Amino acid sequence: MKRIFLALAAGAFMVFNASADRAAVCFGTMENPDSTITNVAKMETNLPSEPGSSAIYDNEALKKAIKVEGCCTVTFDPTAKCALYTSGKSYVQFDQGKWMLLTPEEGVTFNKITMATLTWGTGRGLTVEEGMGTVTNPKSGFAYAVWEGEVSQPLKFTQGTAYSYARVMTMIIEYTVAGSSAIHTVGIDSEGAVKYYDLKGNAVEQPAKGGLYIRTQGNTATKVIVE
Repeated sequence: MKRIFLALAAGAFMVFNASADRAAVCFGTMENPDSTITNVAKMETNLPSEPGSSAIYDNEALKKAIKVEGCCTVTFDPTAKCALYTSGKSYVQFDQGKWMLLTPEEGVTFNKITMATLTWGTGRGLTVEEGMGTVTNPKSGFAYAVWEGEVSQPLKFTQGTAYSYARVMTMIIEYTVAGSSAIHTVGIDSEGAVKYYDLKGNAVEQPAKGGLYIRTQGNTATKVIVE
């Protein structure tokens, strides 16, 4: 998928691409939750491959950042927990006030983050700062905490409730990366004639009623809906 951004300026307008992509992050010993995702980052840990009769912890793993290539860096509250559960599943646990921070690379915008949790109850209570999107907990299928928004700055998840804790096993991050160069440039007629272009920069001789176009005249370019 691609998102298109328009930059309007005197003399020309340019259309930029922003490519959409996905990445998976695996905590503890967990594996890639989606085989169609090739960008996979795994936590470095000393957890064993086989579970024991009780949870096994490796909290030192949380002191190391996880680098997600082309996307972001994931860091943790050093007092959070990393464990291998008796079921064989591993997770990072956030008690009240504990956090996880996703710092995007330049040009990256987060759009959706799906966190698979150990059980439905262990996804409740995760919060983000006001104006930084929303977190929901779908009850159908597996246990998830799902964040949605449009954020291009560090995104911090904090466990906000004392009655529960978050146990996150994997994350799927959906994000866009803004292009750095124009893919199309159209000169604006300096004689003052009105011209129309579609959002891809193609000239349109007869704009359709109700369509969204770029209208140029002189040194002015505006987006208009033709009536």
